[in-house]
Amino acid sequence: MNLCCDHLDNQCADRRDRHADQLLSRTMTADRAEITAPLARRARASRRARTTSMRQHLQVLAYGSFRHAQGNQAAQVHFVQAYVRLLEQQGIPFEWSGMRVLDTIVRHLRLPHGHAHIDDPVLVHAQFAFWARNIWDVIRSVYHDDPALIPDRRRLDQRAAEVGGTREMTSFRDDELGTLAAAFGFYRARSSARLSATEVVDTHFVPALLDTELGFQGEGTRFVRRPRTDDGDVHESRMLSHCSKSARRYRDGRPDVVNQIYRAVCVRLDRATDDTDPLTSRYRDLIAAYNRCHPGSTVARLHVPTDDFPERRAGGDRG
Repeated sequence: MNLCCDHLDNQCADRRDRHADQLLSRTMTADRAEITAPLARRARASRRARTTSMRQHLQVLAYGSFRHAQGNQAAQVHFVQAYVRLLEQQGIPFEWSGMRVLDTIVRHLRLPHGHAHIDDPVLVHAQFAFWARNIWDVIRSVYHDDPALIPDRRRLDQRAAEVGGTREMTSFRDDELGTLAAAFGFYRARSSARLSATEVVDTHFVPALLDTELGFQGEGTRFVRRPRTDDGDVHESRMLSHCSKSARRYRDGRPDVVNQIYRAVCVRLDRATDDTDPLTSRYRDLIAAYNRCHPGSTVARLHVPTDDFPERRAGGDRG
């Protein structure tokens, strides 16, 4: 009898324990939900803040514009102009502390992996600091609709000296600054304020990009191949690499501003088939030069056809 009672007591105790465990489990699940829901909301808010804040784009502009220029400062002007106009078109708010943020960023920048080695750290810093100020002028000019804020030759000379640049440094030679001033000059005209990012890509960035790419296919006056230190292809088409990455990011549904620029590059090169188009012969020259440098892997084009991009663009826009 006692054994039976003990057995019943044990069954009751087991049921109470299971019930208690279930209550505890539900409570813990509820607690986790109460904890994780705000965390998830904060994470989503943080992601939205990153994509709607100019600060993250300042990092891309300070470092990415250098990479995408491929050593051509005129191309860097047009890349920055296209990028900033996309930010303004997409409603990214102006960052009032932007110059201070850029100064902080450039203090820690290093040359990209595989870049030709430069022994002079003063030159490296001067280059990034010089461009931080140029980038800030472009941002202010686009957002304040004031082309007069774009630097002219006199301002570029002053700026180069302020950051420690000298005429002996290749980035600050007289001819280099003259070419740079001419590229900026397009955007000092009042009519430039009406240019869209796509028009900047079509009219200025793509022609500069083709000239830069052609130089590295044995046609350059300074470098006939890429001065790489990573054993990579010295005649690589960075344009094709960036266009391919852009198409992948679009297919993944996560294109960024750089990807949008290279999609626009692809759209423009898709149209470079008409002999009356001044870009057509230049693009054909580039493809022919690339194939001469890659006899075992020739190509018909050095961009990704627009048809290979999904129909929907960044931000849900059609086209």
